Amino acid sequence: MNKTGTLQSLQALRGVGAVAVVVYHALSMHPFLNFRAGAAGVDLFFVISGIVMCLSLRPETTPLDFMKRRVIRVVPMYWIATTLAAAYFYIRYPDIPPSTMHIARSYLFAPPPEGFGMPVLYPGWTLNFEMFFYVALSLMLVAKRMVIPLAVCLLAALSSVGSVIPLLAKAYYFNPIILEFAAGMVVGLAIKAGYRPRKVEGCIYLVTALVLIVVHNHYRSEGVLPWALPSILLIVGALAFETSKLVTHRLTQLIGEASYSIYLFHALAIWLTTWIWIGTPQIGAVLFAVVLSVVTGVAAYLFIEKPLLNLMLGRRKVASKPSLGSTA
Repeated sequence: MNKTGTLQSLQALRGVGAVAVVVYHALSMHPFLNFRAGAAGVDLFFVISGIVMCLSLRPETTPLDFMKRRVIRVVPMYWIATTLAAAYFYIRYPDIPPSTMHIARSYLFAPPPEGFGMPVLYPGWTLNFEMFFYVALSLMLVAKRMVIPLAVCLLAALSSVGSVIPLLAKAYYFNPIILEFAAGMVVGLAIKAGYRPRKVEGCIYLVTALVLIVVHNHYRSEGVLPWALPSILLIVGALAFETSKLVTHRLTQLIGEASYSIYLFHALAIWLTTWIWIGTPQIGAVLFAVVLSVVTGVAAYLFIEKPLLNLMLGRRKVASKPSLGSTA
């Protein structure tokens, strides 16, 4: 870890995941190539989130302090982005704006009622699972040192039962995707115990991950298994290159630090592109949307997210806390 307590390889992968999701969604305007793997940025985020929570928890951490930090880290930026999304729909589609209930459920991270597959800001569906993960962890904190094993078992049980009992198959928080948080916590335990792969091991993990990603991208695979496993291999492999120049480069780390804002605001950037682009969107529109998403996200991080964290947590705390990542 560097002096701020950050695993720089994880920070770099957060940036990779955010940009991959941006490209995947931007291609919806003009799908000139198959990039199904881009959606797997979410799977990467969830595994990293499990690792980050495992590394950041301490025996003395209280449920209240844990949730306070999680809320401060996640909620303000999400509410800002959701408010802008609601305003966008009211301005562009005044005849069919989102309902008050839809907006309220979005703000509260509530599972969407049947008929609404996504929150007002569509990347928010992943934050519903993130907040569930945080609540589950905070409840387990009463067990002190057993919090990680208990949380892993709870998430594994919920995802497993939900996949075999028809009545629970469509229940929101029995989705197998929550298993990725559990997998991340197991990896986090290994990292916490001091495991770091040698570079030759890291290369094997990374090459295998990339091969799996290419194969599953070709077949447009769906589900947790095709994308969680290469995500785990990517993370473990990247640990071997923690001090490499590509990982530690200022731009790489900046995009990783700004990944949450990039993830939140990229939908707005893509919507804006479809609004202002004259004629049928082509490759140029996709590239413009990607660049606009990243630039907007980095600007939002530097001028909104980072100052807010400094204000709400205190400058000294922000500088010294494990900023290994936080959410999708």
